[in-house]
Amino acid sequence: MGRRAELAAVVNVVNGTTGPWSWPEGQRPAIVVETANFDEWIESVAAGRGLGVVPEVAVRRNIHPTVRFLPIAGAPPIPVALAFLPSANGPVLRQFVEAALGR
Repeated sequence: MGRRAELAAVVNVVNGTTGPWSWPEGQRPAIVVETANFDEWIESVAAGRGLGVVPEVAVRRNIHPTVRFLPIAGAPPIPVALAFLPSANGPVLRQFVEAALGR
């Protein structure tokens, strides 16, 4: 029998939302291809350097003609945060924050 091929995980280490920590301990990918932005990430996946995991919003951002996105059944949600300057306190921002928080 030949050696089992390892799949590489392509991760955006600068501002990506997934990384090796996204997998349970003991099930993390052995090979990690690090990229510095989304464009480099998607080009690395398109070049066959590995597979990537991104939140649903990234699917709508930039579809590469050779990359196929598939939903992962049972994947845990990825937490997000809303960030803004404390000095930015206009009525539109307050309405947006209230809507984002579901109030």
